[in-house]
Amino acid sequence: MIIHDKSVTSIEFSLCWQSSDILHTDCFFAEKVNFYRDIFPRRINDLLMGKSKGDTIEIPNIVKDIVSPYAQDSEFSIEQKQFDRLYSAPVQTEPRFGRFYPKGLLKAIPGIFQGNVEPFRCTGISDTTITVDFNHPLSPWNGNLTMDIKDVRRNSGILGGSCTDWMEMITQALGCRHDAGGFPQISSQMNPLVEPMKIMMQAFIKNLALLPILMIKPYQSSVIYMVKH
Repeated sequence: MIIHDKSVTSIEFSLCWQSSDILHTDCFFAEKVNFYRDIFPRRINDLLMGKSKGDTIEIPNIVKDIVSPYAQDSEFSIEQKQFDRLYSAPVQTEPRFGRFYPKGLLKAIPGIFQGNVEPFRCTGISDTTITVDFNHPLSPWNGNLTMDIKDVRRNSGILGGSCTDWMEMITQALGCRHDAGGFPQISSQMNPLVEPMKIMMQAFIKNLALLPILMIKPYQSSVIYMVKH
């Protein structure tokens, strides 16, 4: 059976990208991709059409096509009081230079609500202000996407239901594991990953049903997710 516009498929997505001297590979197993209602960029959708179980598609330099490009005006300053230190109460969260946090932690920002788990980065702190970077964490980098077709099956006949943007789904928290020029070295007291990523992953598991397994090797970082949809 081949993929067509009403197919249901299982696909393993692997996104390989490099930051500084570290090669990252993030793998996502999507058990139920419904081509009738789910969303892909046209380029990816066209490449998937006509493929069958066992086929593999590799797309180089894809990141710039699936995340928003870097924009200078997406980095701006806010008042200290707009950073909700009790977002994860009873634990108090403090702004730290270089860390990523969920956008829902910020207050009085147009278009941002408390349940928003998209990451932003703290890129500056003063006595009165905090500089935040709303650019997608992957926007400075590029990488390759591999799609392995694990199964193709007929739609059950139920065509309604929720709609998933799969490229948005698999890139939501990617890029948060890289260092950046000018940021301090990672230490147990100044880790730009652990606390904020724990908050975001808890939100993903609750709201998006992503089940993460994190594996870190020297000079290589890999994350595998199963997406229950």
